[in-house]
Amino acid sequence: MLVSDLLSNEVFSLKKEDKISAAKIFFEDWKQQQLPVVSENKVLGMVLIDDIMQQEESDKVDEYIKPYQIKLPQSRDHIFELIKLFSVSGLSCLPVIQSDEGKYEGIVTSTHLLSILGESSLAQPGSIINLEFNPRDYSLAELSRIIEYNDQKIIGLFLFPVDKESSKITASLKLNTTEVKSVLSALERYGYVITSVHQFSDSPSDMSGRLDWLLKYLNT
Repeated sequence: MLVSDLLSNEVFSLKKEDKISAAKIFFEDWKQQQLPVVSENKVLGMVLIDDIMQQEESDKVDEYIKPYQIKLPQSRDHIFELIKLFSVSGLSCLPVIQSDEGKYEGIVTSTHLLSILGESSLAQPGSIINLEFNPRDYSLAELSRIIEYNDQKIIGLFLFPVDKESSKITASLKLNTTEVKSVLSALERYGYVITSVHQFSDSPSDMSGRLDWLLKYLNT
């Protein structure tokens, strides 16, 4: 899925001529903490709600524009790039620009992104097995062989450092079932270190844990 597939139909950019009074209404209606300012299809920067709340309502937003400190997402980027940008920036919405000319295309919000991930295989019923190992020992081919030999499938995979002081990595494997005893036994036989296992069904009690895992995924 590309960033262009996530453009919002509910949140829009500010114009530099907009008054503070209008901007406050937009912030409240759209539930955002910052919004991009666009002029002639070019992104000028962003306005933060905290910067304008105590300002004169007759002022214009162009007096309070701040530049973006990150590379803006492009319409042809993959959503994995979008996850990284949201994590690095800490922003709740980002303007999207055209890949070639830098023309403003629209806005994506972190809420919409999270809802899309919530519908993906990452959040569907199944299990997540976390493994820890040295980078040189990582082999997706071997992991797939072990898991598929036990009649399971990997439907999601994410790698991240164990911590800043360690050279080891953690692999989060999302499997298509909650019945993973045979897989766990096989992984242990092959010497893999299993640090945790999370199982998600369709019951409401699993929704909280599933959301926690997604948020961890987004912030890694």
